[in-house]
Amino acid sequence: MSTIQELEVLVKDLDITTTEIYVADFLNSHFCELEDLEKLDSVLNDLKKNEQILNEKCVQLQNETLKPLQQSLKLFDSTIVKLEELQATRLELQDTLAEHCDKVTSKNLTNSQGRSTDNNVTLLEQLVSLQKQVDSLERSKQYLKILVVAEEL
Repeated sequence: MSTIQELEVLVKDLDITTTEIYVADFLNSHFCELEDLEKLDSVLNDLKKNEQILNEKCVQLQNETLKPLQQSLKLFDSTIVKLEELQATRLELQDTLAEHCDKVTSKNLTNSQGRSTDNNVTLLEQLVSLQKQVDSLERSKQYLKILVVAEEL
């Protein structure tokens, strides 16, 4: 097999038949003599060492990532709890604000209706009082005119 074909085989999804054929072809092309079998042992040992190193690295990476993931999960859970508490507080405040707005609105309506009546009465009384004062001033003015005319005669 050429190197391009070897790469294509490695890239493809491997099934058992393809893998067996590839391994047989590889062994036949690279290990033809009895001396090559000794090389095969060393290659297999190297592969086992590499596999062991990779497995150790995998375990190490899993252990290294486990703690940060657990911390992130704890932080996420505590954030969810805080958000739920804030949501409950927001709903309580929203209800309290709605009640307060209703109370203020009803007080303002009651006060404005009561004040309007009081203001209207007070304003009406003031107008009547002012009218009386104007009438009194008019009479005083007429009286003074009479006195001025009488004095001139």
